Amino acid sequence: MQSDEPVRGRTGLLPLRDRIFVVVTAAALLVGALLVQRPMVDEDAEVAAAEIVPEPVAHDEPLPDFSAFRDAREKKQAFFDYLRPMVEAHNQRLLEERESVQSLAEALTKDGRLTPAQQETLAELAERYRIDVAPGEEQRAIELLLQRVDIIPVSLALIQSANESGWGTSRFAREANNLFGEKCFRKGCGIAPAQRPGAVEYARFDRPDDAVASYMHNLNTHPAYRDFRKLRSRLRERDEPLTGPVLADGLHRYSERGKQYVQELRGMIWRNKLQRLDEASSSSAEATDRQATPLARRR
Repeated sequence: MQSDEPVRGRTGLLPLRDRIFVVVTAAALLVGALLVQRPMVDEDAEVAAAEIVPEPVAHDEPLPDFSAFRDAREKKQAFFDYLRPMVEAHNQRLLEERESVQSLAEALTKDGRLTPAQQETLAELAERYRIDVAPGEEQRAIELLLQRVDIIPVSLALIQSANESGWGTSRFAREANNLFGEKCFRKGCGIAPAQRPGAVEYARFDRPDDAVASYMHNLNTHPAYRDFRKLRSRLRERDEPLTGPVLADGLHRYSERGKQYVQELRGMIWRNKLQRLDEASSSSAEATDRQATPLARRR
C-alpha cells in the first residue's frame, strides 16, 4: 500500500527546496520512462503509407542535373523520386475531376436533367477536355468525359519521361523543361533541334510540373491517343487495374517507332520494377468508380 503521507526525513518534513527537487526528479523519470516505452514504429510501414498517399507539395523545384550522377542506379532513383510526386499529384486532381463528372451522371440519372450550376460545371469540364456539348446531349458529353478524365499509370508516365528525355539529361529537358518530347507547331513556340533549325520545335515549359500536366492532358484529349483512352475505359468496365504495361499498348502513335516503341516502354517498366507503383493509384481509382451509379460507370 502506498501512503498518502508526505515524504519525511527522520526529523519530519523535508525542507521545501528538497521537496521541490524530489517532485521535479520524479516527473523527469516518468517522462523518460514513457518515451523509452513508447510503441515501436514500423519504419517500413511508415514509408509505404507515405508512398500510397503522398503529401501534397508545391512542385517548383528546378530540374536537377541528372548528368552529374556517375552511378546509373542512383541516377534512375533520383529521377523517379523527383518526378513521381508530380505524377501522383496530377493523378489525384484527375480523380477529383472524375468524381465531379460521376456526380453529374448521378444527378442526370436521378432527376432527368441538370441544374444551371451543374450545366455550368459540365460546360467547363467539356471545354477543358475538348468536347462539344449540344443542348440535350448532356449524357453523351458525360460519357465522353468519363473516357477522358482519368489517371495515367505512374509507371507509364515515369518511363515515358525517362525514354523521351534521356533520364532528364536531353537538351530539351535541360533548356525547356520538356520531359515528354512534346512538340509545338508555331514558330518560336519552343526550341528547334540543333541539326534541323527549320524543323518542328519542341515545346518549352516554365516548370517540369507544367510538362507533366501537359503530357497527361495530351493523352487524355488528343485524337492520336483515342486507342489509349478506349483501352483504359474497357479496363474500367471490367474492374481491372490500370497498369502501365497494359495501357502502353494504346500509345503506338506516340512515336514513329509504333509497336517497337510500345515494347520498349514495357521492357523499361519491367526492368525497373515500376509496375508496383500502379497498385495504389489503381486502387483509388477503382474505389471511386465502384461508388458511381450505372450511368456514371458507362463508357
